[in-house]
Amino acid sequence: MLVQRYVDKPGHDLRVIVVGERPVVAFRRRSEHWRTNTHLGAQVERVEICAEIGRLCADVVAALGPGFYGVDLIEDRVTGAMVVLEVNANPEFARSCDTHGVDVAGHCAAYATEVARSGLTLAA
Repeated sequence: MLVQRYVDKPGHDLRVIVVGERPVVAFRRRSEHWRTNTHLGAQVERVEICAEIGRLCADVVAALGPGFYGVDLIEDRVTGAMVVLEVNANPEFARSCDTHGVDVAGHCAAYATEVARSGLTLAA
């Protein structure tokens, strides 16, 4: 069993799509509900990938290896610190692409092609 410390987050979180070793897009998911999934109706707003987001994503890649991830980050309302909430191995991105304008599927295809040509193995 994994028990996580409660984090008092504001009415949003950040989803960062990582392809290979780098974040390709970050977006805020805003909702009145504590769950901020886009398929549940959360509003999406693109945000810039700042140094802190880049560092947290690099930590995820260091722990799991290069791959295709949806890194969910939340800001602690009390301390202001940004922390990794979870890492999704099959992140939904189709509902958000029209809003943030990044061709996530294209990035994935290019990365898969690069890996196939290099003979490397994708993280499972």
